[in-house]
Amino acid sequence: MKNILLTIIIVIIFSQMVCGGENESSQNRIVAIINDELITKSELEHKKTFLIYQIKQNRKGDITQEEEKELEKTLLDRLIINKLVREKAKKENISATEGEIKEMLDNVKKKFPTEEVFLSGLKESGLSIDDLRESFEYEIILQKLFFNKVRNKIVVTPQEVEEFYKEHSEEFREPDRVKLKNIFVYKQGRSSEEIMQRLDEISILLEENTPFEEVARKYSEGTTAFKGGIMGEIKRGELSPRIEEIIFSLRTGDISQWIETEGGFYLFKVDEYIRGKTLNFADVQLDIRNMLYRRKLDERFNNWVAELKEKAFIQINE
Repeated sequence: MKNILLTIIIVIIFSQMVCGGENESSQNRIVAIINDELITKSELEHKKTFLIYQIKQNRKGDITQEEEKELEKTLLDRLIINKLVREKAKKENISATEGEIKEMLDNVKKKFPTEEVFLSGLKESGLSIDDLRESFEYEIILQKLFFNKVRNKIVVTPQEVEEFYKEHSEEFREPDRVKLKNIFVYKQGRSSEEIMQRLDEISILLEENTPFEEVARKYSEGTTAFKGGIMGEIKRGELSPRIEEIIFSLRTGDISQWIETEGGFYLFKVDEYIRGKTLNFADVQLDIRNMLYRRKLDERFNNWVAELKEKAFIQINE
């Protein structure tokens, strides 16, 4: 659900919203002029607040002043594009209908169990229904004004796809994987002697060829204990570098030494080591085609925006 809200917020940030401004002169200060349109400090701050909130939620901490400055610069550029797109749409008599906006809003609501949960999520993020409507209106206008007109004109040839695969084959290599089991012993509430006694007891059982799954069910204190310690298939990059260095140095059937972490001690068994391989062209050609298509679409959009900017009067007040 948080991912859904993040998507909504990002859409809004890059869309023009009618902001309830504060009356202070600092908030009404004009930061940019785009032809006959203005961008005020309050409008810029309104959008920046949403994004900073989401960044803090994801990283569990504050952003630096340098990051905030760069963020403000990016948002201002997006607002300028916003104004230019809306102006262009107005000249070409392109607009969003109430039905189109309602359809997009209803599709978002369907992703939530109830409307109450949906509204609560919006409120928590500092958003409103009007904010969403404004963002969806802009998205529809942009689709009609640009993307729908160029979508079918972009061509990615089979030769381009094949050449990209040959030149970037390493990007399509599957990482090494292991099928793992583990046993975990907590540190909390135990003396060093008690912990060592517990680890030795488990190690002796395994040395006596007691099945790993049986020992895990009886002695492991981790979340996989009820499954006999089975973790499933793990790819490189999914665990901490320190643990991965040990695990991927083992062979099929090997059991690691005890690995101490902040919370306790882990013991891992590699049930199967699966070497990575380069994916076949047939398996990735559609992904490559879609990626190259998006690149070309982005390039056309950026060129189109550059033309809009070139023909406009833009003044940014530092």
